[in-house]
Amino acid sequence: MDVVPADQEGWEYPPFSGAIADGYVWGRGALDMKFGLITILEAVGEMLEAGFTPSRDIYIISTCDEEAGDKGGIRPLLGAIRP
Repeated sequence: MDVVPADQEGWEYPPFSGAIADGYVWGRGALDMKFGLITILEAVGEMLEAGFTPSRDIYIISTCDEEAGDKGGIRPLLGAIRP
């Protein structure tokens, strides 16, 4: 998922293996932009469980290919959403 190339040298586990060791996933891009999205989704889940009802639609949009200028990522979505 959305990962720039990596040289195999210097990695304890192959960079694209997604190896699970010591309770962690090891690999290139294992965290990357995912932490922010996980945080947003957890916050929304907490708000909904607390009974929050938004007065309008809320869009949660995550980016991909941020290293390459978002050409295939968020730009097409932004053009499609009309609040």
